[in-house]
Amino acid sequence: MIENLQKTFLEEVESLKTLEDLTQVRVKYLGRKGIITAQLKSLSSLPLEERPIVGKKINDLKNFIEDTLTEKESILK
Repeated sequence: MIENLQKTFLEEVESLKTLEDLTQVRVKYLGRKGIITAQLKSLSSLPLEERPIVGKKINDLKNFIEDTLTEKESILK
């Protein structure tokens, strides 16, 4: 699931043409009702032993998304 999210995200980033598009993607993934936020909230439904593993993957993906969007933003400017 998380690997698919990363792949989908990268495809979306490749197609970004404006800063407005970038903002929409940022909100879609990192916003209060975004995909990453929903994934973090869903951790509570997982068994205790799986939470740290999945949580780390989600946080790594979040950091990757933030870094990628920052790079793309500097390119678009």
